[in-house]
Amino acid sequence: MSGYIFKSIKCLTVKQSLNETGPNQLLLIIMDSLASQMAMTLKEQTGKNLVANITYLIINIVIGVFLTPYYVDMLGVAAYAVVPLTTSLIGYIGLFTDSLNSAVARHLMIDVQGNSVERANRTFNSALFGVSKLILILIPVVIVVSLFVPQLFGVPLENTTEATWLFIGMGLAFLLRAWSSSFTVTLYTSNRLDLINIINVINIVGQVSLIVALFTISTPSLTFIGASYALSAAMATALSVMMYKKMNRDLVVRYRHYDKKRFKEMAQMGGWIIINNIGSLLFLNIDLIVVNYLFGNVAGGEYAIAFQWVILLRSLAGTFISVIGPIILIAYANKQMDRIIAVSKGAVKLTSIGMALPIGLLCGLAPNVLTAWVGESFTHLAPLMILLLSHLVINTAVTPLFLINTALNKVRLPAIVTLVGGVGNLLLALFLASPAGWGIYGVAAAGLISLTLKNFFFTPVYASVVMRAPIHTFYPSIIPGMISMIIISLMSATFSSIISLNDLIGMAILAGSITITYLLFTWKFLLNDAERSLMPVPASIKRRLS
Repeated sequence: MSGYIFKSIKCLTVKQSLNETGPNQLLLIIMDSLASQMAMTLKEQTGKNLVANITYLIINIVIGVFLTPYYVDMLGVAAYAVVPLTTSLIGYIGLFTDSLNSAVARHLMIDVQGNSVERANRTFNSALFGVSKLILILIPVVIVVSLFVPQLFGVPLENTTEATWLFIGMGLAFLLRAWSSSFTVTLYTSNRLDLINIINVINIVGQVSLIVALFTISTPSLTFIGASYALSAAMATALSVMMYKKMNRDLVVRYRHYDKKRFKEMAQMGGWIIINNIGSLLFLNIDLIVVNYLFGNVAGGEYAIAFQWVILLRSLAGTFISVIGPIILIAYANKQMDRIIAVSKGAVKLTSIGMALPIGLLCGLAPNVLTAWVGESFTHLAPLMILLLSHLVINTAVTPLFLINTALNKVRLPAIVTLVGGVGNLLLALFLASPAGWGIYGVAAAGLISLTLKNFFFTPVYASVVMRAPIHTFYPSIIPGMISMIIISLMSATFSSIISLNDLIGMAILAGSITITYLLFTWKFLLNDAERSLMPVPASIKRRLS
């Protein structure tokens, strides 16, 4: 009897002609691609995935918003700076496992689509045991690097030992989650993003609960944060294995299924993804390292406060973008190129328009948000916050296009461009921050310039080329969000300067008024019939808005 993964994926076939057109084409594409033989209907599973994503997002936002001032109060700005810095450094260690897992997801999806149990088992076990060997190599690397982190980044003497244990704890936590991802990738290929998010929620809630408990019963310490991360990762890993066993009957852990040649094939693709991810980290995660290295822990802590909103907004975009990952892989496995283009265009447009609202509000209300969030003494970070956030309306919108590169295994040129651009971003950040005298604002400005140049001029064009579509294919999906973000930002700043916003209630009323106005305008003028059909709005309300 075939297991769940083969039952649920085998039926994902094309029922719609590739030449079919009409206002509901995008809806039909997504609904067809997610069709399931399980008891739950397609709409129910898609809804479960989206609800799980949104739940995880909300928890992330709440924790991110409240944990930062909590850390600052408990540890101080200088000690707090070590936490996001450590997270950034761990991201570099995780390049290898993360990149390999992206390649595994692609190969496993293709195997499942072909209903090849034997080949899928070879892919699964080759990845599992290959990653296990890689992690054994990385464990001593984490320990050695942790010994030098305090000296490299000028951690205060009283926090040196704590910083070492923080890095070890976070490093072990990451390696545990990286190992368990070999099991969660089977949930991804069966489109059970809801189960993956349950694991993620338990992990992050466990982290925070343990941190607060340990801070309450003893003197707050960076060591407690590292221990909390490691223990929570262990719980999440155990849950990942349990869910894998429950949901997959055909994929079994057997070392005899390990295929060195198969692992090498995935690692070859993963190698280019590693290069791409190194470049991405030079774009996205280098800020805190440069600021701490050049200007010290206090400046690093202030930068990290503003940078927290970048993390939250990227999480917001990822919540919706992650839903289409399996769809694009499935479409490629079935050679449905028109479907990939249509789904990607819709995803870019909806991401751009959707992200314009929170980005515009945060940029326009930056001084008010900082005052209400971490106190009036940090209001001077408003220009930094605007520099860090404004360009995300472009750089999050194009994220769905990265999935095209992975699905088609066209990762070499993007990897080279991203690496070169990332090095350029680092050099520009160093120049603007120090010789040019821009300070921490130079680091933020470098990211705005270099990342936007790459993602506005290269990413959409390359995606069009590999899909053999006109080079302008994805630009009409990006532009509406850019314009909307600028208008929302100007409106927010203008009204906040006219109306005194001394409390959260006043700020919430203004943000709520702009939000309602923008949503109504978007529904009426920016979305077509197919895109409106995708919105989780009750039918009665849709009829009134029509």
